[in-house]
Amino acid sequence: MSGTDPRQRMEPRLIKEISKEISTEFTMLRIYLGFTEPQFARLKHAYPNMDDQIFALLNAWHDVVVGCGENPRHLLAAALHACENRYLAVSKLVTPKELDGLTCREREPQAETKKRIQQINFSVPGDSVGAGSVNNYGAHNAVNVFSGGTFINHGDLSLASDYSGVSRSSSADSFPLIQKYCQFKDPNVEMSDHEVSSKPNIRRLLEQPDSESRHALHSMFPEAPVTNTTLESQQEAMLRQQEEQRWNLQGKNVSRSSSADSFLQNQKYGQLKKPFDDTMTQRMMGIYIRCMESVGPIMTHSRTCGTGFRVGSNYIMTAWHVITSILDPTQTGQLNGQNLQEAYISFSDPPTAPNVIIFTFKCIAYFHKDLDIAILEISDANQRLPVKLSLRKEDIPHLKHLSLIGFGHPKNPGKHFEYRCPIVYQQNQASLTAFVQKHRQDIINHLDVTFVGHWQSKGIDPGAVVDRGYQDADNKLLIHCFMEQGASGSPILACVDAAAGIVEVVGVLTHCIPDYFFCLNNEGKKWILEKEFRFEAGSRMKFIFQFLCSENPDLAQAIFS
Repeated sequence: MSGTDPRQRMEPRLIKEISKEISTEFTMLRIYLGFTEPQFARLKHAYPNMDDQIFALLNAWHDVVVGCGENPRHLLAAALHACENRYLAVSKLVTPKELDGLTCREREPQAETKKRIQQINFSVPGDSVGAGSVNNYGAHNAVNVFSGGTFINHGDLSLASDYSGVSRSSSADSFPLIQKYCQFKDPNVEMSDHEVSSKPNIRRLLEQPDSESRHALHSMFPEAPVTNTTLESQQEAMLRQQEEQRWNLQGKNVSRSSSADSFLQNQKYGQLKKPFDDTMTQRMMGIYIRCMESVGPIMTHSRTCGTGFRVGSNYIMTAWHVITSILDPTQTGQLNGQNLQEAYISFSDPPTAPNVIIFTFKCIAYFHKDLDIAILEISDANQRLPVKLSLRKEDIPHLKHLSLIGFGHPKNPGKHFEYRCPIVYQQNQASLTAFVQKHRQDIINHLDVTFVGHWQSKGIDPGAVVDRGYQDADNKLLIHCFMEQGASGSPILACVDAAAGIVEVVGVLTHCIPDYFFCLNNEGKKWILEKEFRFEAGSRMKFIFQFLCSENPDLAQAIFS
């Protein structure tokens, strides 16, 4: 450690503070810091909580870098800058001038440091079941045998037995045998073309003492007597317990072999409680919580006008009509720019709590009436801002559901996360037009008389309002959601890659379709809802990016880079 200036070392408290500020860029950060994919997978196995993962990775990396006599502040700042989190780098590690002045040598660790980083092992006490187990931390093509009987996939492949301390290479002669008889495959080893699902279960493999499979394992581990100990995964144990509890509640006394065993042999996931899987891992929950911290209400005089979210270095994105409700609160048609000085956003929850940090707006950096989106520049970006949300420039992948973060819950005024909002794919412009043509007069008859009188006083035909109700629906993201007025400007999120923890904003919630929905009487609203022709609409981020590139390329670069 003699080669490192003590002033450049990072205290654990600082590492903890930095780890709390890292979110969606974590996957990219581990690459820039020099960690391999097997190490990253091992880290996630050892630490289920994402905050613990980040801290453990940074702490271990720091100790290695310091031990090699390098400057951890410079290297970490450069990595954060490469991950587009310059704010964290200059607020916690180095000055902006120092960061810009780093040479290529100061931004990259030396070869020996990289080698030492890739030798870091991530483990926690009790991670291996049984005494004397041999753990395969990052070593390729090795088979590990653990005592205690619980199946764990630590490295490339792990089996369970009563014989501890046995590990053998799975290259050349032995791995094809395991490859032949296991239901899973090693991502680092090229397997045959046989479908993995066609391979027998490892339990069945060991429960057949005279079978070819038993002899195969004995040939691989002649010194290790592979016995019929519990080769039951934790998931099987849980399912077994649930099944037995279900039978007990029904007052049926059945043996485990006749109920749970037969059930497990024929189980199909989803049949226990419900036919779909909407579970979420703790890691994904943490990612969504961080996204929530970047969303807040746009307010004026303690009144919530809509929702906004942080983008780029010092910008807020929202719906344009949210801003016009501030600039022209009485709907005179005249926008008063001075009113913007009284507006602000708060990322706290609740936003009206004492001593919360508020962010005022410097100006309207961009707006588009047709897309109904606006981008506001924050006045004092030196205050502690939450992380910026990642915006998707391309078409969304073919998903069934999206998520929302915002305000507008009909029963609770606070910030809400709405998970699994169904995407409306089946409704195209032609079908919507046909719906209006078929039921046009019925819709007009269900308009509230107050609105009809108001339109007619201004020379507006109610029929024309109905005709425009589903206009440009093809260019919008259509979803079904629970939140209502107040949710305008909310980010529409897509989980693009759950395994990598990638969540991106694919749209901005703008309005409901049809436009006249809130002008219907109660019977009309119920009728539209029953027909399932009422949606929430949002502007696609793809189109926002395209328009922004053509009209303000510098701003597009600042927000979408």
